[in-house]
Amino acid sequence: MRHGVMFDMTPTIHHGRGVMDVDNQELPFHYDGEKLCYSISKPTQEDLDACDCYELMSALETDFINHIKPKQGKKATMHEGIPMEEWRRRLTLAPEDAIQKTLENTTQCYMTVNCENCTNMKKHYKSRFRGLKLPWLNEGVATDKFFPSVCTARGHKCSQMFTGMFSNRWHVYPMKKESHTGIALQDFSRNEGLPLFIKSDNAQSQIGDMWTTHCREHCIQTKTTEPGHPWQNPC
Repeated sequence: MRHGVMFDMTPTIHHGRGVMDVDNQELPFHYDGEKLCYSISKPTQEDLDACDCYELMSALETDFINHIKPKQGKKATMHEGIPMEEWRRRLTLAPEDAIQKTLENTTQCYMTVNCENCTNMKKHYKSRFRGLKLPWLNEGVATDKFFPSVCTARGHKCSQMFTGMFSNRWHVYPMKKESHTGIALQDFSRNEGLPLFIKSDNAQSQIGDMWTTHCREHCIQTKTTEPGHPWQNPC
């Protein structure tokens, strides 16, 4: 669009044109019932001889090619096309010699972002943010531990219980030690999802380092009952 290429992304069956307009020439998209797309394949020599070829470049790269000329025996760098006054404004009005040394040792000629230069497109399956990696529950949960009178065959002496505040759906995770409460919370988040908030009593294991670190990394709000008021915990 920066180079005057116009798009109409509405399919023809929905009263649109569904085309890309390049130099007043309409290149129609293919509509498969869900999306507008092009069927991309490696062109043959016959295709190259018979079809018009268009090379789309970013405005920054075009400006770099047209206006920045490398000096004799020196590679062109990004800062050569920007006045020193502009660099001083961007870099907190530092002295010119400090800015020049900074540009010589750091900034190089990456005029386009990496995604524009990729020949093989990549899909990112993992989010860079911890709070977006796991699915979220549309409710908060209450939690508490209980100690059965019988030990299991695997040595579990207690369990951590999680109960939905609105759905009343509950999940139990057996534990061998009371200090494994943070691991139970991690298993609940991995198997069921991240709650909007989690409410517990003032037990040390439920406000400890592992518990608090997990809630902070995944943006889970924590709530506690008042001291001496265990009935405030729905679980």
